[in-house]
Amino acid sequence: MIGHIVLRSLHRLRLAEAGIAAIEFALVAPMLLMLVFGIIIYGFYFATGIAVAHAAAEGARASVAGMTAAEHQGLAEDQARAIFADYAPLLDDDAAHLQISAGPSATAGMFAVTVSYDLSDRNFTSFAGLLPLPSSRPAVMVTVANGGY
Repeated sequence: MIGHIVLRSLHRLRLAEAGIAAIEFALVAPMLLMLVFGIIIYGFYFATGIAVAHAAAEGARASVAGMTAAEHQGLAEDQARAIFADYAPLLDDDAAHLQISAGPSATAGMFAVTVSYDLSDRNFTSFAGLLPLPSSRPAVMVTVANGGY
């Protein structure tokens, strides 16, 4: 009699699958969401790094056309800001976020353009406990010869 009751209960448990999908979703959803948010956050970081490198390279390229140090600096800063204006929906080109410094390099006859972008006011720091985040201020320095030769 007891064996029959146990077998019938086990048979009913085996057939009861109503909540299994919800339990599986509850186990898998946090990992899936962390993966999706990680992809979005790192994608933003990578896009910012590419934008900073692009602005520094184009600023250095534009500075070659100048005749004086002031012209080199003005051309480099204007071109770097123009490049960042193209990234407007993603990144701001205001002075609070974008820093551009252009001037003679420590090496004689060279001109350096440094571009950095401040990400500290973005809300990504709330994910710092879940994801290892890169620097909140990516920076790139590009050096070219004065006059392009």
